[in-house]
Amino acid sequence: MLNTRIVQIVKSLNLPKGEYAIFGSALLEVYGLRDSGDIDFIVTKKLFDELKKTEDWEEFRYSNGDLALKYRGANKDIDVAFYDCQAMPGCDEKGIRAMIKRAENIGGAMFVSLDDILTWKKNFVREKDLVDVKLIEKFMKVQQQKTEILEKVEQKVKEMNDADAAHDHWHVVRVKNLAQKICVAENSDEFRVSMIALLHDVFDWKLNPVEDEEKALRELLDDLGVSKFIGEADLKSIAYDASHISFKGGANRGAKLSLEGQIAQDADRLDGIGAMGMARTFAYGGAKNREIYNPDDGVNPDISPEEYQNLDRKSHSIQHFYEKLLKLKDLMNTKTGREMAQHRHEFMEKFLDEFYAEWEGER
Repeated sequence: MLNTRIVQIVKSLNLPKGEYAIFGSALLEVYGLRDSGDIDFIVTKKLFDELKKTEDWEEFRYSNGDLALKYRGANKDIDVAFYDCQAMPGCDEKGIRAMIKRAENIGGAMFVSLDDILTWKKNFVREKDLVDVKLIEKFMKVQQQKTEILEKVEQKVKEMNDADAAHDHWHVVRVKNLAQKICVAENSDEFRVSMIALLHDVFDWKLNPVEDEEKALRELLDDLGVSKFIGEADLKSIAYDASHISFKGGANRGAKLSLEGQIAQDADRLDGIGAMGMARTFAYGGAKNREIYNPDDGVNPDISPEEYQNLDRKSHSIQHFYEKLLKLKDLMNTKTGREMAQHRHEFMEKFLDEFYAEWEGER
């Protein structure tokens, strides 16, 4: 989870992306490594010239002659902006342009990459920078471990997946990517969100059922050697959330998911609606040899969870819109999920309108 204080301050300035990046130790605060002092910016010469014409920025020179801008606006956390600083290694105009190009977008604010900050602090060799070097290297080592764990889990999940096209590995990839996008907006733990998203269908009730899904997931993580890198509380939460994401006709509605679980669930549900959800519905229906539609059977949105989970029941693919897809918009957990679901829901409504018109030969 990120500390967004600096992100919110920077976003309030409305600086153009590609023209600036936050420099110095601010990124360490965002990642929770330590508190930062002032917020410094590197900027392009173009933005520098534009800012110095405003009331909030005042031009001055350092003792060595380098030009900079001092912030005079309301927020006292903001300090300076510069486009060419010969006194600092790698911070001449060319170096600054390169760092801005490599900058990372974190929550809508642009930061000099951690690799660039590490290089700069190693070269500057002040005592406080050497302390930061140790913090950054330790943090990067942990991040690398998490990346390796996710890659290992994703590979295993891919090997275990022999499901139909509606629940194949690409579904898992889409859910993971959606979950990571929502995670950034909701400021949650990306590692846990990604783990839950990757694991959510491994022992799905209709694909690979087991007696105790949560226990089976714990055993899988133990077999992969992941458990020794993750605390017991996180392991328990990941396994619980991943095993309680599925819709199951509403049977999981009372599950007490963590924020990370709610985000992964929203991502899974988003992949179940809109164009992608419709494609998956018809792919699954085809795999089960179901009719596309049967007007004699009609549609019923009020089936019970027990009836929903009866895989032998007679049904058609359009019925699935009413028993599940059209309900998901109102079951989203997060603000971001609800916003993303709205467009996909409206797309399905338009499709059904067109579908019925074409079924009746009206269009």
